[in-house]
Amino acid sequence: MENKNKHIRVGFPTILWAVMAILLCAAPSLRADDVTVPAGETWDIDSTIDGNLIVHGTANLLTGALVQQSLKAYPDSVVNIWPSAFIKQKLFAYPSSVVNIYGGNVGEYIFVTIDPQSPVVTVYGTDFADDDGPLDPSATQWTPTGGSETLKGTYENEDPINLLFMSDIPINLVNTAGVEPLEAQLWVFPGIINRYGPLSKILAIVRLPEGITKDDIDSEQTLVLYAEEEEYDVEIKASCQQIIQWCRNGTVHTTIFASFDKASLTDVVPNGDVELEVVGGLNTDQEEFYGIDTVRIVSWPW
Repeated sequence: MENKNKHIRVGFPTILWAVMAILLCAAPSLRADDVTVPAGETWDIDSTIDGNLIVHGTANLLTGALVQQSLKAYPDSVVNIWPSAFIKQKLFAYPSSVVNIYGGNVGEYIFVTIDPQSPVVTVYGTDFADDDGPLDPSATQWTPTGGSETLKGTYENEDPINLLFMSDIPINLVNTAGVEPLEAQLWVFPGIINRYGPLSKILAIVRLPEGITKDDIDSEQTLVLYAEEEEYDVEIKASCQQIIQWCRNGTVHTTIFASFDKASLTDVVPNGDVELEVVGGLNTDQEEFYGIDTVRIVSWPW
């Protein structure tokens, strides 16, 4: 009996280490030079990552971004790939992830998992073709016929890209050419701007059309105020902005309040009526919104 107990004590650690070894081998391999975007965080990436890019939050691959290994978009993550970004090996889009490909390259192919909750993979551009030939340029969605199929396209930077999709994952094709910006209502206060008055800021109130939500607005993009004529060209970024959303009678309403430096306008624009335009970004196909209002610039006292 004593020998048997001793044998059990010696055997249990061995079994434990064996189980741990199996689990470690089954876990995703991580390199010391891998980069992880944590859940709830948004990272703009414009440099080289020597290993894998692992995304649990939101990753924006900007111009100059280079992922030497693979990119893994885990559940509930968002990946935006912009022109001139490059992934040298593969892109893995896991269930409930969202991948937007605006251009650039993703290596030889993109792999998406087979799952009832398929990832949403959106490619923006024109001139797409699949294994059967060119696609209808007005198409808004393309679904592979089964098995594996390659979607081919050429983007604005004229670099071809081939995307290989496994199973019947629906792919949204959005033709952004000719998509008009979203028109919003704009009120600029004060309507009469006294260049010598005590106020140092201009207030802009932008009301988006009904149904546009707070999440539809690109909160990372600063609103810009423009005043453009032959004799002047003004571009002023908002010094601060706030998005307000409320619901009335079951309809969502969204308004943005933004302030701009008055002197940046009055130091350039002469007295008289001037048309002002405020532009902001959207997370939708229209990409941006705008509103126009007219104010009068005066000099009091004369």
